[in-house]
Parts: sequence; C-alpha cells; structure tokens
Amino acid sequence: MSTELLVEMIDLSEATIDHDNHSVLQRVIRAGWSANNRYYKPSTIEAATPMLEGVKTYVNHPTRSEMRERGSRDLREMTGWLAQPHFKNNAAYATRHVIGEAREWLWPMIVAVVEGNAPASLFGSSINAVGRGEEGEHEGRKGLIIEGITAFNSVDDVDNPAAGGGFDKLIASANTLVADLMAAMSYQEWLTIRSDYIERLRLEHRKVRRNAKLDTANAEAGKYRTMNEQAQDEITRLQEELTAALDEAQLAGREVLVVGLLREAALPAAWEASLRQQLMSTEPDVWPGIIATEQAKAKASGFRPRVDIDDAPQRSGQPLQLTRRMSYEDVKTPEDQEAYLEEQRQ
Repeated sequence: MSTELLVEMIDLSEATIDHDNHSVLQRVIRAGWSANNRYYKPSTIEAATPMLEGVKTYVNHPTRSEMRERGSRDLREMTGWLAQPHFKNNAAYATRHVIGEAREWLWPMIVAVVEGNAPASLFGSSINAVGRGEEGEHEGRKGLIIEGITAFNSVDDVDNPAAGGGFDKLIASANTLVADLMAAMSYQEWLTIRSDYIERLRLEHRKVRRNAKLDTANAEAGKYRTMNEQAQDEITRLQEELTAALDEAQLAGREVLVVGLLREAALPAAWEASLRQQLMSTEPDVWPGIIATEQAKAKASGFRPRVDIDDAPQRSGQPLQLTRRMSYEDVKTPEDQEAYLEEQRQ
C-alpha cells in the first residue's frame, strides 16, 4: 500500500446557493469510481468527512516548486473555507464560504455555474487530499483502491481543468510531488511530522538483531543436534559390536566346555556329534544330567571306554561321574574347566 496525493474534481451540479452569506452547499467528494480511476469506499468517505471542517480554498493549484520549497500557500490566493461537513447518500458535503476580493470576481462565476447561467466548464474546482491505496479491482474494473484518507489539504479553483489545464498537470505529477516533498523535508521536519516512526524504527532494528541472534543460536543448536545424533549412532554401533563379541566369546566358551566334558565322559565316538549339538543348545546346568543319561546308555549297551597305559597316569576305566552341576558363570575359561573336572574326579 502506498501514500498517494489525491486530486479529484468537485461537481457543482447539486450545489445550493446562499446569496446573503456568499456561501454554497456543495458535494465535495463521493464514493465510487472517480474520473481519475480511483475507487473510494463509502466507509472511507464517511470516515474522512469530519476532516473537511476548516479546509481552505484557493485560486489555482500550488506549483511543484511551492510544494517543495515553501510548503505553504500565499494568503493573497485564499478565497475562503469549508464548514459544516456531513455525510449523506455515500458522499461528503460541506458549505463553502467565499471571502474578501473573491466575492467580487469568483462569487459571480460560482453563482452563474450553479444556477445554470454559465457552462460547467467555465472553471473547475478540485479537492486535494492525501491518502493510502493500492492497485486492485472492484466491480470488474481495475484501478487504485483508496483504503483511507489521512488529510484534506485544500480546494483549488482552476481555469478549464478538462482541457489540460492546471488540474490535469497536477494529476499527472501527483506521485512525483509526494516523492519530491518527502525528499525535500529535513530530518527535523520528518521527525516532527512522524515522531512515531522513531520508535518503530528502533523496534524494527531490535527485531532484526534479535532475529540474527536467534538464527545464530538455531544454527548452533542444529550443529550440536547433528553431533549428538552422530554420537548416538556411534554408541549404538559399538553396543551392537560389543554384544556380538560377547555372544561370540560365550559361544566359544561353551564349545570349550562341551569338548572337555565329552572327552572326560568317555562315551562312544559315534555319539559325540549329536551329543555336542544337544549340549550346545541347552544351558550348562542341565549338562551333568545329559552326560549321566548317556553314560548309563553306554554302560547298558556293553560299551567299555579305552584306558591309556602309556606314560600318562593310569585312570580308572569307569566313566567320569559328575557330582555337581556346572554353571557357565563359574566355568568361563579352559583353566576353570580343568579345575571343575579335577573336582569331579576326586
């Protein structure tokens, strides 16, 4: 949405003359599409109507240099003022009072146009205002949609506005005038007119700094979050490797124990493969029972274990009888196994 200098033609067709007071009740601006392709909402006109009170009337438009350099109008060009503004029929009305020398030369022209004794093109009046709007569409027509009027500056009377006079020239340069006026303002003038912008700029600057700090903090948080995720992945990988290593070590330990038990049990060699598989698939605390059962089967079948008579110490030909159940927690190494078997031999 942009700030606009609004210049609109005033229609005198519905004006009412008061000869005694040199005043004329006239419609100043109405809702709808203007000749300059601007759309005014009824609510916009109604809200702005009270601002017409006391608006001064002048002869001729201000020049661009006057708008830029002087900033005010010449008192000798003043012809009157507006009073008693009111809103009706979607339009703003006000009573225009004509004063001073203008009663001698301007008043007769106003009367002649209003009473139909002179063409409407004899002279033209325009209302000059400042507002805000943006390009849009209404009722299928595109143009500048005026959302609000912030001030009425003046009513100007000009010669032959419809034929390219001062009125049309001001319309064509309206946006440039606004830009030139703002560019010509000093810092102090700008500060005096819109002191609220200082606080707004301060807040915007603080917001920008806060957003920058927040972006930095978010970036740091993201970096550490990524590092944490990577560390968690590494911990998970190491835990999996440790679990696998422990499982492998436990399996190896079980195999060592099984081999030792089978050697000491002195069972038929043909039974070892299936018995080894059975022992590996069960818990160590049930192994003594399994070994004893197999030894009983071997004895019942007439099997007699071979006894070595070489230099090795002579052992009884009877199979080893396990007197205590073995726990894997107690027998984890070959040395633990030998100690356990030695205990069983005694």
